[in-house]
Amino acid sequence: MSSVTSIMGMDLTLGLPPSATPDGVGALTIAATLYAPAEVDERDVRVLVCWPGGSYGRDYWNIHLPGRDGYSFAEHMTARGFVVIAADPLGVGGSGRPEDGRSNCHS
Repeated sequence: MSSVTSIMGMDLTLGLPPSATPDGVGALTIAATLYAPAEVDERDVRVLVCWPGGSYGRDYWNIHLPGRDGYSFAEHMTARGFVVIAADPLGVGGSGRPEDGRSNCHS
């Protein structure tokens, strides 16, 4: 088993290639946070990519409430050997917002 240092909360910015965005919306990025267990078996890496719904941001997957333990999905899953990537949807949190999301819509 090969191991890596535990990463709790490494922020990432992922650029979307121009081919992934319609004309007129501009360059876009996805903001994400990487959580990893203290040890990862490189032969059996299990990755969860988590997108919250509605207008929630990636922090939804790592909730900490005063006086309460056990609300962090990221901590729960990394303790079980999973790598968790929590992402902000476009237009939410640190992810990019389209300049004009209507430019390719036809009525």
